[in-house]
Amino acid sequence: MNYFFPCLGIETKFDEPLIELENLAIRRRLFPTSTFDVATLETRHKVHFPYQLIDVYLANCKTELEVRGVKHFEEAADRVQIIRMLFYLEGIAPFLVPFCTTYSVNDYSGIKSE
Repeated sequence: MNYFFPCLGIETKFDEPLIELENLAIRRRLFPTSTFDVATLETRHKVHFPYQLIDVYLANCKTELEVRGVKHFEEAADRVQIIRMLFYLEGIAPFLVPFCTTYSVNDYSGIKSE
């Protein structure tokens, strides 16, 4: 399974939509997400906290990390923590990862406009 972690406080400086590594991808945010998108998301999927909070977090999300091919969320979260630490050691300011999804923010942004 693949897990997606929206990152707050970090912005990509590359032009490609994503950078792929072996079991990891760093994705640029491609589309804005409206309140109606996340409200629709909540009606179609099990969301574990209020969609309004997701909306607040996504307003400042420019990048997300994708962890690929893991069986459990905990394993994906551990990998993200390691990546965050490695970024910090390379001089990238600490950033927040407020939640995790099984879909990229780019997959559900703009779904209400269809």
